[in-house]
Amino acid sequence: MSCRTLALGLLAAATAFSVSCVIPPMDQPQEFAAIPRIEEGQTPDDVIKVLGHPTVRENGWWNGTTWYDMEFHVWYYKKVGRVVFNRNREVHTSEADPQQLGRTDQHPASNPLSR
Repeated sequence: MSCRTLALGLLAAATAFSVSCVIPPMDQPQEFAAIPRIEEGQTPDDVIKVLGHPTVRENGWWNGTTWYDMEFHVWYYKKVGRVVFNRNREVHTSEADPQQLGRTDQHPASNPLSR
């Protein structure tokens, strides 16, 4: 067996091993279920009828490390989750999160502009 054949064999084995050990990304945003009775397209008045007034309101929306836009309005509800409104003031999405502390700086590591 030549040195070239041995080197190619070792390279192929190392490549096959490294491909089989690929690690998934560590920073995957957490996925949340929708808040019950909050549906896309509802108005702020509809949301207030279901959940009451929010603990905190904020412009702009972060999901993990993804910045969406300052035109989104987020209402935070302590121990319930978040309701995200689009620029037309309609529900874009809701995120049921019983860990929600009712404030915007709950996950400051995911927001590079956090205070």
